[in-house]
Amino acid sequence: MAEKQTTAYLKVFHKDTFIGTITDIVAEKGSLKSGKIRLSAASVAYTHVFTYMLDMEAMTDGYSTPFDESYFDDWYFEDDRGNRRKTIIPGIYPHCEAFWTE
Repeated sequence: MAEKQTTAYLKVFHKDTFIGTITDIVAEKGSLKSGKIRLSAASVAYTHVFTYMLDMEAMTDGYSTPFDESYFDDWYFEDDRGNRRKTIIPGIYPHCEAFWTE
């Protein structure tokens, strides 16, 4: 059974770009977590990256990514207490749900 977390929200950043705010954070199985994400206006520039990350066939076809691979680097979360921690790029779905591992 999924377990609700004590952190009220997480802000998601790529480098200095604010991507959005994750709320309703739930611990799924193992290290997987999920939550609802409210995307920022700046996240529109990342739509192609999020779409690619959800396409398992494209990710495993052996070809290079259709964008600069620096999009995979320098992601972090900032919690409701202002603490920052590095993470890998989260899976962000069009229906405003995010998944990530910790």
